[in-house]
Amino acid sequence: MRLVLIGLGGIGSHLAEPACRTLQYTDTSRTPQRIILIDGDSYEEKNMERQRSQIHVQKGEATRESLKNLFPQLRIEVKNLYINKDNVYVHLLEGDIILLAVDNHATRKIVSDHVRTLKDAILISGGNEEFDGAMQVYERKDGKDITPPLTKFHPEIEHPRNNHPETPSCTQLIEAGSPQLLTVNFMIAALMLNALTLWLHKKPIPYADQYFDLTKGIVSPMWRNP
Repeated sequence: MRLVLIGLGGIGSHLAEPACRTLQYTDTSRTPQRIILIDGDSYEEKNMERQRSQIHVQKGEATRESLKNLFPQLRIEVKNLYINKDNVYVHLLEGDIILLAVDNHATRKIVSDHVRTLKDAILISGGNEEFDGAMQVYERKDGKDITPPLTKFHPEIEHPRNNHPETPSCTQLIEAGSPQLLTVNFMIAALMLNALTLWLHKKPIPYADQYFDLTKGIVSPMWRNP
């Protein structure tokens, strides 16, 4: 069993350390000791306001260096790449715990569609705008959906309008989008970590979606039948 963290930007850079801390100090039959960090990007100066980073250092390598001495019991590996349709089946395997912290619907669809082909896996996905965001849980067990795929109730993921990170225009699209705030990145990372903790302890996750809006002070869970 492995934990795979995809995306080490605003959400993933704050999720990596507490996720590893949770794994090193949690003793259950579901707790993996092997961590895979996946991101094809490097940190830039504009990341400094909300990400723990070193400028021009590859995100996966920088994250592993910051974690390996803190969590010696974990085997932490890095894949310096973007997940796409051609490699997703190589990097996401049966039984994986997948934390998806990317900023585009194209990658979310690729990962969700692939998880749907697996017999057993859990996918915890999070994303946010400036002051709000959402977290989704997609679990497969014994070849059946326990919760719905990311695409089922979200047409914006089923038919993504934004580009994959490998396409030339993605950078311009991201820069033109909503600004990102540190506290909002923390919020979605916390919701994803909470879902992971419940799953590790074999507690029922009482929602398939969670939506939050910091301007209204709400976190709204929603159960959806698969």
